[in-house]
Amino acid sequence: VERPPYRKSGTFLDSRKPNVLVSSEDEFDTEDFALGSLPLQSEILREEELELLCHGKFQLRRLILSQDALFVCHAGTDEISDKIPLHEVEKIANSDHCQDDELMKQMNLNSSAFNVHTSDSGFNGGRTYCFVVPHEGAQSVSICNDWIDCLKNVVKVAKKRFSQQTFYQSLKAHARFVLESHLWQRVVGVIITLNFGINIVQTQTLPSVDSVYGQLFSSLDILFNSLFAVELVL
Repeated sequence: VERPPYRKSGTFLDSRKPNVLVSSEDEFDTEDFALGSLPLQSEILREEELELLCHGKFQLRRLILSQDALFVCHAGTDEISDKIPLHEVEKIANSDHCQDDELMKQMNLNSSAFNVHTSDSGFNGGRTYCFVVPHEGAQSVSICNDWIDCLKNVVKVAKKRFSQQTFYQSLKAHARFVLESHLWQRVVGVIITLNFGINIVQTQTLPSVDSVYGQLFSSLDILFNSLFAVELVL
């Protein structure tokens, strides 16, 4: 299953707004595709030209792997045609080659291939990418296995990093919800009022530090300061 191309009759589909078509002239912006930009040279983990099954044909594509995504570019260029977020990769495995007779004629049976399966709910909409190594024999098998091993390792790390980011973002969202609630504002107001009242009583009575009341006021100071510190952290 292939994701429909963005280009259609001189217009571009904005990936962040599925029902909005963007003009192919003045309003077009590559960031609207959510493809982003290529990683810096120092951030590239692997780069190679492989064949990709695209629109019923095997076409040479430039693959660039970073720690977050697999970029698919037109051969010999920096033009990004597609991107696979690594945390959305469901499975990576050797391909048994396509059973379609027309596609079989295009393929070298001595070449190896692998499939990258993506999440149905992700950016690529469940598309399965079939990459073919444009070499023969043992060299093709070796390159194919190297890509599979490399992708599996990088995908594992990307998924872990994404889950940690998601957990942190979830905590931030819950904290923001609590801090902006009316109940929290009332609680903070009550704490501030109590602290102000206790400080007045302490100033008027001036209890000895060693006395029971002196120790009580010291404990209350520590308590209120701790509560205010927690609020500032949140």
